[in-house]
Amino acid sequence: MPSSHNGHISITGVSKYYGRHKALDDVSLEIPRAR
Repeated sequence: MPSSHNGHISITGVSKYYGRHKALDDVSLEIPRAR
């Protein structure tokens, strides 16, 4: 039970966390490339 619950929360948390981080990473990489 805890494994399934943890996995579900982990996936959602990681998705949101990585989604924001990836967006920031993309912007950070795009800024220097545009210059």
